Amino acid sequence: MSTGTIAFATIHRVGDGLPLVAVNDFNPNQDGLFEAQRSIKRLCKRLEDFPERCTIQSDSYSIYWMSTRTVSFIAVTISPYPQVLTFSFLQNIQKEFLLTYGDKKINFTKRPYAFIDFGATLEKFRHKYNNTRSLATRIENLSHLSQDLKVSGHIIRQSIYMIVLHTDPRRYLQIRPPFQVSEVDIQPTARHYGISEIRNTIRPTVNPNRRLIPVSWLDSLAVLLCVVCAVINLARGMSVINDGHLVTHKASPYTYGATFMTSSILWLLQIYSIFYYTKWRRRLTFVTSAWIIMSLFYTHQLRNLYQMSFHLCSACFTTYIILTRTLQQKLPDYNV
Repeated sequence: MSTGTIAFATIHRVGDGLPLVAVNDFNPNQDGLFEAQRSIKRLCKRLEDFPERCTIQSDSYSIYWMSTRTVSFIAVTISPYPQVLTFSFLQNIQKEFLLTYGDKKINFTKRPYAFIDFGATLEKFRHKYNNTRSLATRIENLSHLSQDLKVSGHIIRQSIYMIVLHTDPRRYLQIRPPFQVSEVDIQPTARHYGISEIRNTIRPTVNPNRRLIPVSWLDSLAVLLCVVCAVINLARGMSVINDGHLVTHKASPYTYGATFMTSSILWLLQIYSIFYYTKWRRRLTFVTSAWIIMSLFYTHQLRNLYQMSFHLCSACFTTYIILTRTLQQKLPDYNV
């Protein structure tokens, strides 16, 4: 293989390192690419520990990667190959991949190489950037990405950062140079203070609160059912208390009324569990659902069969929605 080319590229999920797409049209025994493959396998287990743009340099090859909150795009080049072109290549496949597949589909896939169909697009971009006769490819996005790699002086960098932070803080992630990573840094058990410090300095908007994935239409349906059940129970509770003298059952009307109103509060608590993450979220959901169902059967004499079925199905469906909503793996990437 000739020097100065993109040897191969892969796409991995950030949370667990699951390979999604790979282009392996190369000889691994040539130009030290076998060692590059081994380095990528170690790197994929620790993608969350590094900034969004990084590089590993060696004598015969270089590894570059760009990460979003869910996906990391990795390229291996035969040295020498311009960094600016490599990141331009990664930026192009990043846009194409995220437009073709959404975050939700990426998060829920469990099979390795589930998006292997994207390999043709990946190979097309690789050949495009390896075509030395195509001048348009060599200068595409060059001015924009050169700014990332040439801002090295301390005074200049601080001045630009201050201007950007006062105008548009999201562009802070677009003007930094790539972070240099060594082979030691990607060892599974290695924890270095320098990496943590860099992560803290280039992620000024990190939020310590853990967030759930965006609400889907099924989640919205569960919220609607909770609201309906809460309003029904509140209305029934007030009605039972006001018309207590008409109740012929042995239990006190105030007991029935308190049970209805407690159920209304429990339904509102289920809405909170749908939107927000807490440490005891799963246990709280089970306890709340159990209390709702017990209250339902306690007041069965004041309900008909259709009301019982509606509340029971709503409770089971809401519990399922809460238990299947997962956490976001990383904060949103404003470059996408």
